[in-house]
Amino acid sequence: MTLVGVVGAGVMGTGVTQDLVRHGHDVVLVDLSESILDRARQEVDRYELMARLLGAPEVDVPPGSVRYTTEVGQLGSVEILIENITEDWKAKKGLWPVLDKTCPTETVFAANTSAIPVTRLASLTTRPDRVLGMHVGKLKGEASASLVHSTRREV
Repeated sequence: MTLVGVVGAGVMGTGVTQDLVRHGHDVVLVDLSESILDRARQEVDRYELMARLLGAPEVDVPPGSVRYTTEVGQLGSVEILIENITEDWKAKKGLWPVLDKTCPTETVFAANTSAIPVTRLASLTTRPDRVLGMHVGKLKGEASASLVHSTRREV
């Protein structure tokens, strides 16, 4: 089991969390607001119920698979980090160095693709070779990742 950090509990971050939990991963979901985290918690719980009602294979999701927090420091032991915050360069520029200092040096960072180039985000870290861009197609349940400076090992 992999411990995955997800930053940003909006629609995309909540959807990524739902899929990660359904596939057996523990998640630390971080957002600025407790109210946004409360909504994310409801959506994650509702997703599992709806998946079963729609005929998806039953999955045993242990209680506590998702840790909901406003504290970035809770990401201190994640193996993979997926950043999903709003498309605002100023916000990302402030966040990425904090994530870089908080997460273990082995952590692979993934940024949902956006108008901000992944190379620009990677330049905010001390580990540009461990940063990749990703896109999650929520409607089809698919994901793709593209490498910037990453070595094959990170994929």
